[in-house]
Amino acid sequence: MKISNFVLSRNTIDNRFKYGIKFVPEKVLNKYLDYMLVVLKKLNEKEDGFNLTFKKDKLFNNIQLSTNEFKTYINMLYDFYNSLGEEKNVEVEFITKNSKDKIILTSLNDDHIKVCSVKQNFDEEKRVFFILMKEELIDYITSLNAVYRENEIQRNLNGVSKDFIRKSERDALYLQTLYIWANQALDNKDIKAFELISSEIKKIKENL
Repeated sequence: MKISNFVLSRNTIDNRFKYGIKFVPEKVLNKYLDYMLVVLKKLNEKEDGFNLTFKKDKLFNNIQLSTNEFKTYINMLYDFYNSLGEEKNVEVEFITKNSKDKIILTSLNDDHIKVCSVKQNFDEEKRVFFILMKEELIDYITSLNAVYRENEIQRNLNGVSKDFIRKSERDALYLQTLYIWANQALDNKDIKAFELISSEIKKIKENL
């Protein structure tokens, strides 16, 4: 599976860059048009959420989750992965709070898993699925958990007492994260992302 980060330049949260992650499984017909995404987004003034996108050619499903739902989804993925060696023909469903969207995980054999997103639009049910190898599934789970943890750390830092950590210290921690993202952009040869992050680094350094 190819995993790559991308910067949301026009959809920032609290005026700070957020990353999305793109997943291209090994067993897809078109490695340019077929992929899965996870993107952090703002649901309202107080709450962040996550978009899970499943796209194949011209078909795509976009499923929106709250932070709590996203964590529950990650936990379900872990439980499903851990059950693969114990049971045959495992199938589990994750149903969103609105009860219209769901993600179904099915074990096909010892090495392959089907991940199917289901979107209910009026009277029509739209399904977009991917076949993942077992090793790809744990990479997917690990990446989702990393996105969740990064957002939780940032949220907790924004909410701590000013007596505990000053704004300049929070900015310094954010700056460290930006340097990591800049290095990843260079590794991926993503010049546009590198330039955007470099501009943000310059702005933060001027205010330290």
